[in-house]
Amino acid sequence: MIGFIRFADNLSAWFGKAFAWLIIMMAVGTGYEVFVRYVLNSPTAWALDVSFIMYGSL
Repeated sequence: MIGFIRFADNLSAWFGKAFAWLIIMMAVGTGYEVFVRYVLNSPTAWALDVSFIMYGSL
């Protein structure tokens, strides 16, 4: 029983770290899109789609 609880705890920690990295990548991608769109005046075609896919995976 202790082994199963330890496994579930480790699995939960792993998923938490994975989702945290996804959120960080979403923030960086969105920040990049805002910079490119408003500063360089050249929006990307992929940033919105990637953001939707990452948000959907959460």
